[in-house]
Amino acid sequence: MRLTGKDKNIMKLKPHVEQHPPRVDPRAPEGRLETSQLHPADVLADLSVLLEEYSPTWYSERLRHRILAALRLPIDVLVEVCALLEDHAPAWYTDQQRERALDTLQNLGLLQPDAPTEPKENQS
Repeated sequence: MRLTGKDKNIMKLKPHVEQHPPRVDPRAPEGRLETSQLHPADVLADLSVLLEEYSPTWYSERLRHRILAALRLPIDVLVEVCALLEDHAPAWYTDQQRERALDTLQNLGLLQPDAPTEPKENQS
């Protein structure tokens, strides 16, 4: 099933996993990235953008939905884990880790910037 122009422009996907500077493998041919530094979610996001742009005939609606679900899963899990950490506020959850998690949620548009950022209570 081929997506129509209207359908394929519904959502332009961007990698949502934090990007780290790519490392070059000195043993690899010149300029080739070290594959151990590539995150599978980043690769999937990049490939899904290609598929959305070129819309090959074999790119089915079923596959598109599977890719979208796979890309959403880490975000859903992140929201759930952050909510649990906010609710329980364990002492081992550092301010730096909390700030990074909340900043990520804000950047994804899942948390309003003016939302309270103080944990409910400190528990171990």
